[in-house]
Amino acid sequence: NNQITEVNGREIVIGCGYTFKDLGFNLSELDGSNARNVTNDLKLKLDIGFRRDITTLRSIDERNSQVSAGQDKVNIYLTGDYNLSQRLTVQAFFKYDMTNPFVSNAYKTTNIFAGVTARFNLSQ
Repeated sequence: NNQITEVNGREIVIGCGYTFKDLGFNLSELDGSNARNVTNDLKLKLDIGFRRDITTLRSIDERNSQVSAGQDKVNIYLTGDYNLSQRLTVQAFFKYDMTNPFVSNAYKTTNIFAGVTARFNLSQ
């Protein structure tokens, strides 16, 4: 075979976090009774990533190179964790993924995910 396939990928991720100490909330039932104050730390985390993948076909005897696949990707991940009690943790999250391809037979895509999760821990 007179072809070589070269795959090259590079990525950089920048992350940071911050904790808000002793952030308090008042929790009550739907009718407003049994109000109680909850005070815990709110932990925020942010990751921003940049990635480039390139696949190049190189024809040795013709000295010809052609990009056959590849993409630029941008990722943003943001989470916030808060303990409502010793066993119950609530997390809010946001995830943004954007892909910009190098070849014309692929499409630019963007995915956004967001939501809230609750974790109940049964162990001590």
